Amino acid sequence: MRKMFSFLILLLPFLATGQVLVKEIKEMHPVRTTEEYVFPFIKAKNSSISTRINNTLCSDFLDVDRNKIKKSIFENIWPGGENNYGRLSDISYDVLHNSKRIFSISVSAEGCGAYCEPFTRYYNFDLQTGKQFTLEDLFTPAGKLLLLEAMNKQKKELLQQKITSAKELLHKKGSTVSKDDKEYYEEMIEVYSNCLESQLYTSLESTQFSLQEKTLVVFTDRCSAHVNRNVDELGDFEYGFSLANWKKHFSTYGRSLLSE
Repeated sequence: MRKMFSFLILLLPFLATGQVLVKEIKEMHPVRTTEEYVFPFIKAKNSSISTRINNTLCSDFLDVDRNKIKKSIFENIWPGGENNYGRLSDISYDVLHNSKRIFSISVSAEGCGAYCEPFTRYYNFDLQTGKQFTLEDLFTPAGKLLLLEAMNKQKKELLQQKITSAKELLHKKGSTVSKDDKEYYEEMIEVYSNCLESQLYTSLESTQFSLQEKTLVVFTDRCSAHVNRNVDELGDFEYGFSLANWKKHFSTYGRSLLSE
């Protein structure tokens, strides 16, 4: 008979400032009893808004329907047990913005499938409704194009700098490059050259971001795959834009979010 584990949730105060209270759900892994799992639990003044935010976070990050939990909020992502393979571990989170109208939070973990890698997801909520809003929601059609142009400009500059630097190291007169270094920089040049050709941004759909105090920060994936990640010195991309400078390109809805 399969051993049953009690469903224990500890709600501990985490953040008392801003417009929502962030608490923690804490549980121990049912088999690996030294592993503690934590997840944010949001308490807004309006319970329906709290429910909507928590449902979104749990569904997207933990792959669980809060209305159908059997034993634990973590039951679908715990490594081992019924899953019989690695899912998520080392979950952490960071509150990025907590104001009257906007709540932004990042949630990080190590995800395992064919291999394990750390990752972070960013969530932004309208506290009037509890609805998650997207980067596309914030901008006018013209503003979206300008943002894509600005992101591509920064990405091109970073990639071209790395390609130029690698080529200079390989071809510098009088320098001696080892076989390993030669292979390293040649592979780096290939990765970044391919990224320039095929991985520039054409849409803001599903693009991750956070609205912070005075800055819009946009996050995008790295150029490399897992197999050639060792030559990717840039890693994930992060672009910061002043809200004051970009406010004129925001949609009516975007301006309403920032005005409160």
